[in-house]
Amino acid sequence: MNGPKVVLTYMNGPKVVLTYMNGPKVVLTYTNGPKVVLTYMNEPKVSQEKSKPSLVKSVRSNKAFDPSKSAHYKVVSVNFSCGLPDHYELEIYSSETGLWSPSGDPFTGDVSFNLGVFWNGALHWISTSGGDSLYFNVDEERLETMSMPPIPDGWDKRRLRYFRESRDHLHLIEIYGPHTTQFNVYEMERDYCGWFVKYRVDIDAIPNAFSEMIRSSLDPSDLHYYQFVILDLIREENDEESFLVLHIPGKVIRSQTRNLKRKYYVYNHTTKQFTTLPTLGFGSPRPVVHGVNFAFNPAKSPHYKVMCVQSSDFSSEHYQIKIYSSNTGPWRVSGQPFIAHVNIQFNGGVYWNGGIHWLSIRGDPLCFGVDKKCLQIMPMPPLPSGYDRRWFNYFGESGDHLHLIERYRPPNMQFNIYELERPFRVVCEVSNRPWFSCC
Repeated sequence: MNGPKVVLTYMNGPKVVLTYMNGPKVVLTYTNGPKVVLTYMNEPKVSQEKSKPSLVKSVRSNKAFDPSKSAHYKVVSVNFSCGLPDHYELEIYSSETGLWSPSGDPFTGDVSFNLGVFWNGALHWISTSGGDSLYFNVDEERLETMSMPPIPDGWDKRRLRYFRESRDHLHLIEIYGPHTTQFNVYEMERDYCGWFVKYRVDIDAIPNAFSEMIRSSLDPSDLHYYQFVILDLIREENDEESFLVLHIPGKVIRSQTRNLKRKYYVYNHTTKQFTTLPTLGFGSPRPVVHGVNFAFNPAKSPHYKVMCVQSSDFSSEHYQIKIYSSNTGPWRVSGQPFIAHVNIQFNGGVYWNGGIHWLSIRGDPLCFGVDKKCLQIMPMPPLPSGYDRRWFNYFGESGDHLHLIERYRPPNMQFNIYELERPFRVVCEVSNRPWFSCC
């Protein structure tokens, strides 16, 4: 194969080989150790001598090839209709006969022909505008409409993030929000009677480990707040081992598709050992995990606690806190369901002064007293005039002090470092704003 290769290896495991060929095509090879689990290589090509006449204006060509059934392939070309405006026509090239032939009558379609996927003997095209999606049975030369999952209320078009085949299964991923790290993976029934949810995926833990995924300058409810691209879904023979391949800034990682099997671990840097936490008790419907935070002060106790903020069964606007203690064991519900602003950053909590602190670019930040199990509003410095949201650059603990950096006005090299007084005021005294500028 011609062209240079670039090999990217991350996290002592997954390897991605990008091969740039003489043309626009990029070959992606994903390996896990010596075994190649994904590759697009050595695909048959239509020879230039048998290409279509130049008078035909083609929209897109898609290849139909199943080497398990035949050594021959077909190419389906979608062309603009010569006689009818806003219509398309199909032509099929067969490697067995070496000829192009027209197929069927002109048709209309509001689909993305450049996203054609061959599966189950047919080519499939998605309509992102909400119109009819299509599939074309290549052997029978039959064009049919394909049902799609409903578009959620408030959206006028589809948010397509992945549409591809793996191990003879057709998959679809659409992500709408506001929680873009939780989504469904749909699979199509072989008789086209509809899509069903194959996996419910939750990758909330990944931004906690790779903060470069977070665009801190954006609102957490923004669809682009988390930076990740779904490269592929790898179906394994043992379905429990199936996984997603994700690209995040500077890395390619894998994520198990079955979030119900996801486990949480605590790593001891001294003993270099992992402790597996008990599985969170998900209800039905499964609550969304908004953040998991660690509380540990070795100067006071050898035991630690882990806080999990989930959506509540009470209503879609409520949250619930669960606590795991290394001293007492299992996860326990703490307090009553509560309401918080949608912009609060539960996945970025900071432990200080016996509490987990969560910021919010709009609305009230919160502090949860781990030992007292009380939830309070955390005071903040006043917003500068002319701003309706906060712009955080840093929020963390150092030397048993809690620090905050916000940057608003130019010049950008001048800013304050705030420190929170101890103890801070509770809800009824928030107006005292006990932050002071320490630098």
